[in-house]
Amino acid sequence: MLRLIFPLVLLVFCVIMLVYSRDYSRDALLFPLVVLIPATGMLLWQTGKEAYSVLIKKAPDDRVDTGAVGEGASGKKYLITIGWLAIFVVLMYLFGITIGMPIFVLLYLKLNRMGWPVSIFVTVLVLGFFYGFFIMFMKIYIYKGLLASIFFGQN
Repeated sequence: MLRLIFPLVLLVFCVIMLVYSRDYSRDALLFPLVVLIPATGMLLWQTGKEAYSVLIKKAPDDRVDTGAVGEGASGKKYLITIGWLAIFVVLMYLFGITIGMPIFVLLYLKLNRMGWPVSIFVTVLVLGFFYGFFIMFMKIYIYKGLLASIFFGQN
């Protein structure tokens, strides 16, 4: 049952973000649509798959149940994932996407025991792809963050 709750919560979150983003300007709307529409579709698929497995009372075929992890441990994993998502949202809101995303990636990699060279390389790679593709190539307006609007008067 817990496997059904997590994708359902994420699905509700994506739908709320889609509804909320419809008030954005045309330039600002493109980025949320590029991310949220595929994510919503994949979450619909995953939620349907999990609902089917819960209703039929069988484990999905693509999972191997080793019995090593009990219900409490998987619940803890879900809470940790929700915590990481909350940190991601707060960083995006405060610092904007261009600064918040590299902070999140570096923080995530370092707290999951990756070495500094790998963490820095992946962070620079993610930032380079994001900046190059969305800002330079697609010319999408990127949210600058609450702190930028407070200190620099820009949105």
